Order: sequence, then C-alpha cells, then structure tokens
Amino acid sequence: MIDWLVIWGVTQAAGVVVYPILESLAQDAAKDYGKDFFKDCLKKVIRLPEPNLLKEAYGKALKEFLELIEEELKDAGYQEAIIKQYIPYLQKFVKREDVSAALGMAFNVECKAIDTALLVRVWTELNSSHLPEDMNWDFLSKAYIRAVKKIVQNSDKLRPIFEVQTLDKIADAVQEVAGIPPAFDLEKYAEGLREQYGNLKLESLDTTGVYYNELKLWKIFIPQNCGNVRSLFRRCMSCRRIDRGCCRRVDSWMLWNLRKRS
Repeated sequence: MIDWLVIWGVTQAAGVVVYPILESLAQDAAKDYGKDFFKDCLKKVIRLPEPNLLKEAYGKALKEFLELIEEELKDAGYQEAIIKQYIPYLQKFVKREDVSAALGMAFNVECKAIDTALLVRVWTELNSSHLPEDMNWDFLSKAYIRAVKKIVQNSDKLRPIFEVQTLDKIADAVQEVAGIPPAFDLEKYAEGLREQYGNLKLESLDTTGVYYNELKLWKIFIPQNCGNVRSLFRRCMSCRRIDRGCCRRVDSWMLWNLRKRS
C-alpha cells in the first residue's frame, strides 16, 4: 500500500491544518481527486501522466497551498487554537471541483495567476469562517505558482510531460515573430494574381481563346450606380403625364455614364 503522506512529504510537523487535511485525503486514496485538479491544465498534453504520478503532484501542490493559507492566518495574528477551527472548512474547500480545477491551472505553463476571485467566492458560499481582511491573495497566488513550478522541475517524470506545453508555446511565438518568409516574393505573387484573374475565362465558350487575351473584365462589367439618378427616376415614375424633358435628362445621363466607362 502506498504511503501518500511520505510521498507528499507530509509529517505531523508540517502544520496545524496541513497534516490533518492531507492525512484525510491519503486515507481516502480510492477517490481520484487529481482528475478534477488536472482536468483543465492537461488539455494540450498528449501523453497523460499515470494516475499515481498525478496524485503525487496533486498532494504536493495542495500541501504548498495549505501551507500558504496557514502562513497568512499566522501573519494575521491568529493563534493555533483559532487556526485549528479552519480545518473542517478547508477540507470542504479543497474538495470542491471548481477549487481543484483553479489550483490545478498552476501546472499550465502559461499560468500567471490562479483565479483567486473564484476561491474567495467559493469560500463565502461554504459559509466558512472569515479570512483575514488584509489577506494577500496576490502574494499567495504568485507564491503557489512558483512552488508548483518547482514540483514539476524536481520530478524526472513530470518535467518532460509538462515541457510539451513549453515547446508548443515557443513554436507559436517563433511562428508569430517570423511572419512572411524572407524568400517570399510579394511582387511575383501579385503579378501571378493579376495574370490568373485579370482576364476573363471564356474557354468554355471558345476553346481557341484567340481573341480573349486583351478582353479585360472592366471593359465588360459596368458597376451599378443608380444613386445619382434615383430622384430623376422617381420623378418620372410619379408623373401623371409623360414628361419628355425629364426622360431625356435620364437618358442623357445614362448615355454619358456608359461612354465614360467604355
């Protein structure tokens, strides 16, 4: 039988809240708490770690988090007897699925901060004892992430698995910085586009294509522009009698416009 407390580096001297909480989790080893803990941060990892390895990382990370919480309580001047009252609340807290997922995100190489707003909200929802008003969540978040990075770096089995995230991030950054390859000729590319699409493709009508080389698209297609004569057409259509002068003005404008574009 695996002694998870030994693997997690937990002794009775670990802390007022650390030992009893992790002891309870170690005794309930049948439950896979690591599944919720790593469900979001392992999405890009192709080769998932074995369950026992995940459980090892989970316990070590949780130990670091609980130690930081206890340190904050001590810094606020709480005595050991008061800190012990937080144990049942913290036990419920760390078993919450959303809390586990938030703490597990520290294993993501791109993680800069854990979702402390979620942690505070869940703590309140559980009707837990009040935390110190001046509790430094920003410091706790950064310290926890640093501790998690050390856990990964110190593990010969975890390090290569999570380094995949780093390699993917580097590859994306290199591609973004590289931009267009230096050998890519933009002028030739533009010329090719003009040659390919500048002439009408009428081969389907005449397979010889002898007279189509100089037949430009803009010599045939006339963009629609009726905005300038809208009022004249409206006037003609609303006439109760034939207004030859009005119609002549419309015809003259259209003829002038056609000549201009030819």
